[in-house]
Amino acid sequence: MSSTDPIAFRERLLTCLGGPWPELPPPAVKKTAEDLPGDGYRVEQIAFE
Repeated sequence: MSSTDPIAFRERLLTCLGGPWPELPPPAVKKTAEDLPGDGYRVEQIAFE
């Protein structure tokens, strides 16, 4: 393994970290139910699916 080979470095790093990482889940869908404005702030009531 060459110290400048990025592919070999990545494979070695993944091995040291416990193997390949799982794929990321799809992003959560955010729905804003209500927006409550205040003096210099606001409160959002949100729900994630």
